[in-house]
Amino acid sequence: MTTAFVLGGGGLLGAHEVGMLRALAEAGIRPDLVVGTSIGALNGAFVAADPSGAAARLSRMWQGDELRLAFSEKFWGRAVRLVRSGTHLHSLEPLGRILGDALPGSDFADLKLPFQCVAAGIETASARWFSSGPVVPAVMASCAVPGLLPPVEIDGTHYFDGGLVDSIPVGRAVTLGASTVYVLQVGRIESPLEVPTRPWEVGLVAFEIARRHRFHEEMSSLPSGVQVHVLPTGGDRQPAGSAQFRHRDQARVGQSIERAYAASASYLAGLTSNLYWPPSEGRGLVLPPRLVRRLVVAPMVICFALALIVLSPLLAVLALLFGLAGLLRAGRMRNLRLVSFAVVWVTAELVALVLLLGLWIVSGFGGRLQTEPYQSRHYRVVRWFLDALYRGAERTYGLRVEIDEPELTGEELVARATRPIIVLSRHAGPGDSILLVHQLLSVYGRRPRIVMKATLQFDPSLDVLGNRLPNVFVKPRQTGESIFTEQIERLARGLDREGALVIFPEGANWTPIRWRRGIRRLEHAGRRDLADRAREMPNLLPPRPGGTLAAIAACPDADVIFVAHVGLDTILSIGDVWRRFPVDQVIRARWWRVPFDRVPREADHEEQLQWLYGWWERIDSWITANRPGVPAVPAAVAAPSPSPLPSPDAGLADDAGH
Repeated sequence: MTTAFVLGGGGLLGAHEVGMLRALAEAGIRPDLVVGTSIGALNGAFVAADPSGAAARLSRMWQGDELRLAFSEKFWGRAVRLVRSGTHLHSLEPLGRILGDALPGSDFADLKLPFQCVAAGIETASARWFSSGPVVPAVMASCAVPGLLPPVEIDGTHYFDGGLVDSIPVGRAVTLGASTVYVLQVGRIESPLEVPTRPWEVGLVAFEIARRHRFHEEMSSLPSGVQVHVLPTGGDRQPAGSAQFRHRDQARVGQSIERAYAASASYLAGLTSNLYWPPSEGRGLVLPPRLVRRLVVAPMVICFALALIVLSPLLAVLALLFGLAGLLRAGRMRNLRLVSFAVVWVTAELVALVLLLGLWIVSGFGGRLQTEPYQSRHYRVVRWFLDALYRGAERTYGLRVEIDEPELTGEELVARATRPIIVLSRHAGPGDSILLVHQLLSVYGRRPRIVMKATLQFDPSLDVLGNRLPNVFVKPRQTGESIFTEQIERLARGLDREGALVIFPEGANWTPIRWRRGIRRLEHAGRRDLADRAREMPNLLPPRPGGTLAAIAACPDADVIFVAHVGLDTILSIGDVWRRFPVDQVIRARWWRVPFDRVPREADHEEQLQWLYGWWERIDSWITANRPGVPAVPAAVAAPSPSPLPSPDAGLADDAGH
């Protein structure tokens, strides 16, 4: 699946696209391909050069002096240029300097993402798409508005603004293989045309008809399987064609950015919420919109946390008395332990929220949150938060963790330092998941990207952190939706050598009902062979392969880590913490690395599916042998595999004795 951003033209109205880019970034939507026209070519070049930081950089450029000064020449200077040239008011040199300073190199090949822009050839009377060679002249040619800027000569041909030939190039993105297209437009198509009543309106309306015709034709003839999302500007309707020529009206820029951001963020949230919470499903928790969570849920949690901290001495005394009264019964002071750990949790929650509020303020009220320095600071907050919970569990419950990992050979050290990883773990409640993420951050120095349940957003700190960092929230019943697969692919494609994508292929915690339901699902799908294998795995749900295999394919340089663990798999709720949380328990974990060149990425889907089930059988066998009360089995457990494929051991990075 390929996601494209299509950025249309429209002069100063291109500020709307900056707000849309900010909304897309916050929604975790990253393009694989960028296509731009006119001012959209300028904005698109920034996106292709720096996908994660483009919104913030463009916001500074549009609202600062850089772009304003490029077209701030006094009236007499423009008049003299028009008389001398006979064709235009402004020079292209300032625009060229802006692009030259902002882009990482002079060539299309220097950009991080594939990028194309279009210009109208004067001598050829046709469109030319630029995708290679010098990038600055190509973007300037696409931005050369007739009358305002001179035509740009490239290879002996002169070019005017690309909006003359393709104002919103959806068709080009589809031709290049895009299956999901996000259209960033400036608002003209939102305003219906009206019959002209003044002489100067005639040409503008005629030009607008010609420009919109192609967009509507392409939208009406989209191939099956292609989804197009036209993001809204949220602005007032403008007379056709007039607003784009107010190229020096900077007063509206900030307003345009904020309106487009709010409207697009609402649109994208609606897309996601419709998939998370279909109207026909009345069961389960209903996650309120983000604004409600921020203004209602978060203050309620903060008030509860403060009350618990204030009352904690009294609660501790009561818990101690109840514990002493029931000392002869099983429990081992569970009430006191629970109160102590709850105080640790809510204190960490409050401190994290204060830190996150501070980061939001110093980032320019959210304007730079997606930049690398602020992403690093957010990961440090996550690490501190999880360290606090881990230390709290150690001191209150005597929790200890033992991890059986591959031997630190030279090959293993190189892999840990230089390659991204995709972590596939069993789904066994929030306790084991927190320990896994803590281990990745604090011990292995990784930056985890996590595919997790949407309901975790009821926790305010997890809500804020999860949405500011590259993660995906899903609802268990919707894990098969294509939008989630696309988002998981995006997370995987963005992995660097410090990155770790964490996926729980089961999609939910194990319960007997879910286990039987998973087997029936396979039988109804005609996969009795997989259903039979699932019956032989009493500790795990059948894995859902969609997101897992999509992630593996999207990041060909990533090693795959399989994780098994036992000890906290019965802790699924607050009640379980009080009744079942183990005291002085050793949490056991085991992980195996499959090097990137031994992962069957080139195999067909059926072979990959059999490979995944083989590993799942291995994990299930390890869990059976290592449950609390059973002596640990450090050696690798052979996996039963009725498939004709090689054993999973064939792709291990560690020695056979591990």
